[in-house]
Amino acid sequence: MTAIAEIAAIYQAETPLGVCIREVENGPDIWLPISAVEVEPENEALALERGVVVKVTAPEGLLLKMGLI
Repeated sequence: MTAIAEIAAIYQAETPLGVCIREVENGPDIWLPISAVEVEPENEALALERGVVVKVTAPEGLLLKMGLI
């Protein structure tokens, strides 16, 4: 079974293949495959748009590989 992890990040953009986040404001863009992650605003009252803090749920191995945990 694959371990799943959640992190907080700053949403940047999304394409049909990936989602772009940042760990910190003005940090580097980090692209994750859209097929492997779920992204939702931490504050449910906010829309998913650039600069919003989001909860990213993804396989732990992917987050480790990308240096996010």
